[in-house]
Amino acid sequence: MSAPSYCPPEGCGTDFPNKTTPGLCLRCKNIDEADTDEKKEMYKNMPQCLECGAIGKNIADNQCNTCKRAERDLAKANTASQTKAAAAAARPGAWSLRNGLTTTQNKASSSTTQTLRRGTRLITICIETLNLNTNKPIGWLGSNSRAFPDSTMFADAIMELIQATNTSFETRSATSLTLRDVIVRWHNNMGFHPNSDCGTLGEFYDNHLRLHNSETFLKLPSKFKSTAQPAVALALFIDPVKFKDNHGIDPPPLTDKDLSVAARAKRRLTDFDEPASKRQTISKPLTSQYRPPLNSTVTSLPSCEVNLCLIEMVDPTDGEVMFPGAFGGKENIKGRLFNTPMVSGKDLSVFKLDVDGSLYVAKRLRKICTDTDSFQLNDFIIKETIYWLYRVSQALNAFYVKADRLGFEEEVYGSFAVQPTYLAMEELENTAASVASGVTVDVVKAANQEYEAGEEGEFAPEREPRVLWLIQRYTGMAQDRYNLQKTQNATRNKLEATLSAFTHFFWEEFDAPKFGFLSHYQMASGRTEKGFGKVIFDVVAQNSALTVPRTTDSREEGVHTLQHAHRCNRLCRAFQLQGSAGNGSDDEDD
Repeated sequence: MSAPSYCPPEGCGTDFPNKTTPGLCLRCKNIDEADTDEKKEMYKNMPQCLECGAIGKNIADNQCNTCKRAERDLAKANTASQTKAAAAAARPGAWSLRNGLTTTQNKASSSTTQTLRRGTRLITICIETLNLNTNKPIGWLGSNSRAFPDSTMFADAIMELIQATNTSFETRSATSLTLRDVIVRWHNNMGFHPNSDCGTLGEFYDNHLRLHNSETFLKLPSKFKSTAQPAVALALFIDPVKFKDNHGIDPPPLTDKDLSVAARAKRRLTDFDEPASKRQTISKPLTSQYRPPLNSTVTSLPSCEVNLCLIEMVDPTDGEVMFPGAFGGKENIKGRLFNTPMVSGKDLSVFKLDVDGSLYVAKRLRKICTDTDSFQLNDFIIKETIYWLYRVSQALNAFYVKADRLGFEEEVYGSFAVQPTYLAMEELENTAASVASGVTVDVVKAANQEYEAGEEGEFAPEREPRVLWLIQRYTGMAQDRYNLQKTQNATRNKLEATLSAFTHFFWEEFDAPKFGFLSHYQMASGRTEKGFGKVIFDVVAQNSALTVPRTTDSREEGVHTLQHAHRCNRLCRAFQLQGSAGNGSDDEDD
């Protein structure tokens, strides 16, 4: 049953915050019950309160007297509560002053917390860890709960709760629990509404709140009944098989029987074999089990303002602009670039970029530019990354068109998309570049002098040295990585089967022997043109024909490994793909 504040779709469908009676609002109800057209027109034109849905001739400013009175009473109560709290806070402050103690830090911390929480909806996630095979809670892992702003990415919130669970998990395991090892569901083992977990936490909560059976999902179990609302109760199901596939070791004991077996294994030695001392003389070194949160509500990281000039990249084959429409067609943008990298890979370092309140990521070569050669290397790597993403975008469109033509649109995972990626140049204006770039004034001057002198290094300088960035939308910290050079189980699920078939399709239809063979994908959950799905934001090819290979490009050896690892699945055969899958093309049948 939907919330009583909503007027059903057969009415106006408006949300009235103070409406407490389920069903139609007062206006829609009167119009529905009116017996003449004159009455219907009268009710239709009558002023309505946007708080509770009441109608009346004397309603002014879209608010009835009852709601106005309730608002005034609430303001008075808040004022009284704040006055009382201020008086209570003054007493310990005066005591501290009398005893020579300062409370400046505490006051600043309290003020910061109040400022951050004002106007922000916090949603609490209560989470419990269960064994997927037995569907029973794992008692020694306990439960965790955290409150997050509604703008937090849902996957990031789950990752932070997994980190909190790792505090106990790592005491009995040689490795940490990751998002790939678990299945996240509601506390009653029900699945999420389709694609609702691909956006923010607020969108996840609101999508389930609007369902007719919202109480099935949002009603908290008795153990979490004292949790502040709004709140959700979720379950982490640890899959022992998936854990062993990902880490190569067995998971720690997950059932009472496993715990008893492990306890007996520790007691194999007798007192005659190894006498036990009466007092413990050796202890493990003290280590902190604190895990910093992934999503800090305080923007404490240092940053600096940057001016970026967007550069259009054109496909040399057809002259089309790659990823047009960047930032609404603007040529110059101003943003705030964080000084420290969010994450660093083998080739690129990733930094957060804030543009008008919207989060993006800016990527550059991991090696800091120090001379003309390194400037050109950064230039080549970034441009070729954008070029490969554009080719994958074209290939995905052709892949889905062919699936539709062959009648297999329901058989493939239809929510793959490529993240729009842009090239931007940082404007220096005779000053040092941003801290994130690592480029100083002296480096820029030396590179310019080298360029003007015509000295050539490993890469001939064709342009003046400049600081280039690869810009993409921020999709959160949770990401999926697929390395197709490993032996593939191409029928394990629909997503991986489609990705394997698409890679095979790319090899044949897009002249892989000439340009390169796709082998690595990085993607995250996010919005696509079809709603929600998997957004690809980085790819790597083997034996790439472009200027500078990536670190994971093993050239001819990588192509041989990739083709040997590929196993054609039913989608490859449905697309009639043959000839480029290597010696493992038809070894596996469904």
